[in-house]
Amino acid sequence: MSGNNCREKQSAFARRFLKLFEQAASDSRPVDYGMRAKNAINLYNEKLESHSTGNEILTGNGVSIIVTDDPELKLSYMFRNVWIKRLPMSDLFSLKKHKNYLQTASILTSNHEKRTQIEETLAYIGVIRITTAGNMSRPVKGEAHDGTYALREYSRIVETEIV
Repeated sequence: MSGNNCREKQSAFARRFLKLFEQAASDSRPVDYGMRAKNAINLYNEKLESHSTGNEILTGNGVSIIVTDDPELKLSYMFRNVWIKRLPMSDLFSLKKHKNYLQTASILTSNHEKRTQIEETLAYIGVIRITTAGNMSRPVKGEAHDGTYALREYSRIVETEIV
């Protein structure tokens, strides 16, 4: 598949997702005014730089989506802002260097064999929770937060040889 065709599909997905994202945002409580202002400045800067980055910035009712060809992980602007990036299966292992930050992933495929392969790869590279798309934000008692389990912050395992 050519790069342009991939980008067209990525942009089409982003436009469809924007409508769903707007609906989800309208069902949630409003974002703090200060955070909205900060995000507005960040998005304005993204738009100014889009001629050189090639990023596509979609905005809607209190939400934004940035479509990019850059596959590197990057923090999204907080509160209703997401990046849409392509990462071919062959490049999935490149995420292992971010294993301390990987939290929740969702796999959207009806192909069971492919799903199993992706689940195994995601678990290997460090993803802590793999779930359906509708449950990604669902809290789970005792779950990892920010990519780590809290107990690991206060303990360590040491192996000693007894002589």
